[in-house]
Amino acid sequence: METFPEVQKDRIIVELNDLGEMSLGVLVQCFLTVEDLKQEMRVRGQIISLILSSFKGAKIDFAPAPHPSTETGEAPNTVNSPGEESAAEMLPKPNPE
Repeated sequence: METFPEVQKDRIIVELNDLGEMSLGVLVQCFLTVEDLKQEMRVRGQIISLILSSFKGAKIDFAPAPHPSTETGEAPNTVNSPGEESAAEMLPKPNPE
């Protein structure tokens, strides 16, 4: 993060702050000096990409996060097999008048 000119170098915190049975909690905190929200979002995205590529380079994989819309935590299947109708396609069609 020190390579980003927008990051205040004296206020960077990166630390391991939680250790779970199958997880590591990493706190990353920094302050940015930017002109507007658009620039802030661009820099934040670049920092996140840098963090993820650093993990990938260290061969650290992420487990999929539970999907909040189901009780099982699995994402709902929204892809239909060939020849299969979606739920919307199964609804009766209104009669045009």
